Amino acid sequence: MKLFLVTSCYLYYPAVQHALSAYRRPQDYRLDYLLLKAGDEAITEIPDWPHVDRLIFLLQDVGDLVRFLRFASDISNTLYMNKDRLLIIGRGNLLKLLSMCYHNIDSVLFPLDGCSMHQLGVFLNERVHLAKGCERERIKSRLARGQMWGFISLLSGRGARYEAQETNKSVKTLYAQRQKSLIKLNCCKHRDIYPLL
Repeated sequence: MKLFLVTSCYLYYPAVQHALSAYRRPQDYRLDYLLLKAGDEAITEIPDWPHVDRLIFLLQDVGDLVRFLRFASDISNTLYMNKDRLLIIGRGNLLKLLSMCYHNIDSVLFPLDGCSMHQLGVFLNERVHLAKGCERERIKSRLARGQMWGFISLLSGRGARYEAQETNKSVKTLYAQRQKSLIKLNCCKHRDIYPLL
């Protein structure tokens, strides 16, 4: 079985490896990882991504969340974003924000706040060894593609003018998409998401 961990902190790689080893021998699976740097705006290509059995994302801060949302909403990746392949571990507030963005993602989320290594091991074991065909459905975004773009740009904290130039769209369009995404997520203004950041 091929597992892949995406994290911005190397220390989580041995932690995940240790949690997995409580239930399975290391030769039963291969765990590779991609270490993200602070300046990375997107997740670079994951080697042999279509053949990865389980993709584990570790979300520590808003930057990690933004990179995940960019990756998940990339048209070339959406085909593979099935619930049986995804495991998302992170801070509770970030997972709550992620849960607001997707209809059916809750079963793949695990909050790190106050968890023990044993609890992490139990979660990883359950998700890694799902029965075949279980939870084959793709994660479904509550936001349309343009709205997701607006929401990601809002979370990333980049200036609207710069973001619009980068994507070759107008600033007016970006502001409209940001507003639509907030309304869709039941937020009146961008300050409503601050408690979750």
